[in-house]
Amino acid sequence: MERIVKLFLFAAAAALGLSATVPAAPADARQGCGPRAHRGPGGYCQPDRGPRGYRVAPRGPRYAAGRYYPGRGYWHRERFYRQRYRYGGGWRYR
Repeated sequence: MERIVKLFLFAAAAALGLSATVPAAPADARQGCGPRAHRGPGGYCQPDRGPRGYRVAPRGPRYAAGRYYPGRGYWHRERFYRQRYRYGGGWRYR
């Protein structure tokens, strides 16, 4: 009977010791990336994306692709281009 009690106490102490080290593991997840960052799948540091897990995009005007805006140019792939020309059935911008 005493042997079972000692075995139970040993198992309880081991479980308590393991549970004390588990909360420290998420703090080590940064691995040298600094505050508000973590390691990504490729091993590079990536910024955390906030409490909801998505990146907040800056608010601003939305532009239609390929449309000409006076004084700015044609909007294409996140920037304005002053000129465009036909190439291979589509448009090229410069």
